[in-house]
Amino acid sequence: MEKICSAFGISLAVFFGKEYGNLKLTVDQEEIVEARNNLDAEKRKVLMSVVRALKGL
Repeated sequence: MEKICSAFGISLAVFFGKEYGNLKLTVDQEEIVEARNNLDAEKRKVLMSVVRALKGL
């Protein structure tokens, strides 16, 4: 999770919560965070696999 947050320039607290504080997220970043928050554990694992694969490109 830390690697995803680092890639998006956000903290784990922001990733897991809906409060973004002073952080300015783009519309795309907000959509990704919201989509992740709505996934069950298995789908979050799949998402992580996809993100890791994309980071390796």
